[in-house]
Amino acid sequence: MNFLKAGLSLSAAAALVSPAYARETQTRALGCGMDEVLRSVANFGSDVDLGVLNGKLSGALVGVVNGVDTNEWDPATDPHLPANYSVEVARGESVVNAETGRVVLDPRAGKAACKRALQIELGLREDPDAPLIGFIGRLDGQKGVDVLLESVPRLVELGAQIVLLGSGDPGLEDGLRGVEHRFRGSAVGWVGFSVPVSHRITAAVDILAMPSRFEPCGLNQLYALRYGTAPVAHKTGGLRDTVTSDVGFPFAPCESTALTEAMERAIKVYRRRGRENVDETKKWDRMRTRAMRKDLSWNVAAEKYESLFTKAAAPAPFAVNRRAVSKSNPALAAARDAEDTAHEWRDAERRAEKMRRKAARAPNKDTREGDRSEDSNLLWRVTSAVKSAIFFRR
Repeated sequence: MNFLKAGLSLSAAAALVSPAYARETQTRALGCGMDEVLRSVANFGSDVDLGVLNGKLSGALVGVVNGVDTNEWDPATDPHLPANYSVEVARGESVVNAETGRVVLDPRAGKAACKRALQIELGLREDPDAPLIGFIGRLDGQKGVDVLLESVPRLVELGAQIVLLGSGDPGLEDGLRGVEHRFRGSAVGWVGFSVPVSHRITAAVDILAMPSRFEPCGLNQLYALRYGTAPVAHKTGGLRDTVTSDVGFPFAPCESTALTEAMERAIKVYRRRGRENVDETKKWDRMRTRAMRKDLSWNVAAEKYESLFTKAAAPAPFAVNRRAVSKSNPALAAARDAEDTAHEWRDAERRAEKMRRKAARAPNKDTREGDRSEDSNLLWRVTSAVKSAIFFRR
């Protein structure tokens, strides 16, 4: 029994954590056996694959990108950082935060101070001009850590420094230790996890690597944008929706060659940032400003969820909510008590019957390789027939 399938089959709408991932789950590659069911939600009950049109007409299967806790992830007030900074502070200036009493720098100066502190903390070569690349995440095949490890030698050859933080697969943990040993002073592999260190890395690095093979939403790229760090991300799921070319460097396919090429593009733009009076050289600062000004709060996501729920919701019979209404609005409750609400129950019953029929027509096949759902369905029918025969003989 698949409770997720049952829930989807009975739903008026469904939400996933990014628009791109909502589309991807309707394909066999990333649907995990549920692609036909998800397409039936998106396409008025039909599991026919309409390609780019899946879900466009009904609006019943949507993707809503997660929000960020803007209090915890705020470079202007983050207590884990050696220097705070804000996009609201003009270049070369600083202000004092009235609440924390700490000095808040402009983004360029603040990130430079954080970078120098992290280089000292982790034993990296102190070099303000070296592109500093970070990775934070679970060490797992999904996250594409192996792809990044393949690219490390070339990145070091280009003069970059790399900081990797995470734990998980023992083989990948050994990979982190290996690059640190091989490129001492230019690479650090921190096996484990630390919230304060993750904040300091996000603020200090110039580039954040996110080579995930698939990613429903992703949060680290959102933290990076908020902290003025350029993400280099594989074009999949939520990364495709949030890491666009105006704030980062998307790439595909998820291979070390494509990742390295994207890193080379990012490093090229980064190294031009110090040259004045050339429009191209200011691109890095413009990208950082755009990224830091993005509204990544939960307010944006909440509005989209509210819109979806309002569209999908059906009014319940008054009696269901009478107690709550009588407390908030006694006059309304009294007025409704005098009305005939039998039609509300009939409407609710009709909607319920409609949903039951929809669920009965929903796809019943697990589309993963080696699926035995048809065999299971046959076994269920045979078993039911045998049970019925035994019951009636009694």
